[in-house]
Parts: sequence; C-alpha cells; structure tokens
Amino acid sequence: MIMRRLLRIIITSCLGFMLLQAYSSEVDVNSRPIMRKLLRGEQIRAITVPGFLIRYIMLFDAETREIQPLLKGVTSATFALSNNNNAPGIFERIGNSLGLFGYENLLDVIDSDSKITIRQLKQRNRIKELVFLINEAESVICLSMRGKITNEGLLEVVAKFAD
Repeated sequence: MIMRRLLRIIITSCLGFMLLQAYSSEVDVNSRPIMRKLLRGEQIRAITVPGFLIRYIMLFDAETREIQPLLKGVTSATFALSNNNNAPGIFERIGNSLGLFGYENLLDVIDSDSKITIRQLKQRNRIKELVFLINEAESVICLSMRGKITNEGLLEVVAKFAD
C-alpha cells in the first residue's frame, strides 16, 4: 500500500516535470542580463541612460523618431566605447560570453574593416536585453538596451528601414 502510493507520487512528479520542461521555451538559469558585468570585467567604462530620457531626446529628430517602436519597452540603455589595441580579443570574449549565458544571435555582419553582432536575451516572449557589438580596427563599441522589448516593435523598425 505504501509502496504503491510512493510509486504513484514518483511517477506523477516525473510526468509533471517532463510536461513543465516540454512547455518551457525559456532558459531560466541564465536569463539575467549580464552585459554591464561583462563590460566591468573587461575594464570598459560604460554610461547607462534611463529609457525615458532616450525617448525624449529622440523626439527632436525625424529620423530617430522612426525607431520609437523599438524603444517603447526600454527601461535603460548602456553605451560603452573601448579604444584598445586588443579590440578584436575583447569583441570575441564578450561575444562568446553572451553566447554562454543564453543570448541568441540575431545578426552578424562582417565588413572589410568592422564586425557587427546583434544578440538578444529573451524571457517570456519578450526581449529582456538587446545588445549591439561593433568591432572596428582599434575599438569596440557596445550598445545594450534593457527592458521589456517586444518582437513587434523590433520588426516594425526593421520594416521601416527595409523600405
């Protein structure tokens, strides 16, 4: 009797965990934005600006108003620039670390003198952090936007620039 009850609890628990895992589309363990920590680890100074201030500044120019849908859910943005002789190494280390912490690669652009990588950290069908990494000859530029960015806002901005 006790063995049956124990076996029933174990089987029910296992099935529950399997169903929970099957319906879970997010990686919970690594779902924290880490870009600021990576920049500190590379000893790169960064400036963080609140999202409302960025949206306000962008109202003054017609071209920047086109990216307003992307900025709707942004709570803060971090800007960083590193003029270092080891810029390619820094770019690779940050890119590899982002990949290890669950950031999805959206786009890689390799030009003759620069590389651009765009990565996202998703949580519950929203983008929690969107990272733009740019590697030029002797510098690394980083823009990180944090918040609850929607896929629709990102697609709307891409559609505007594709026309």
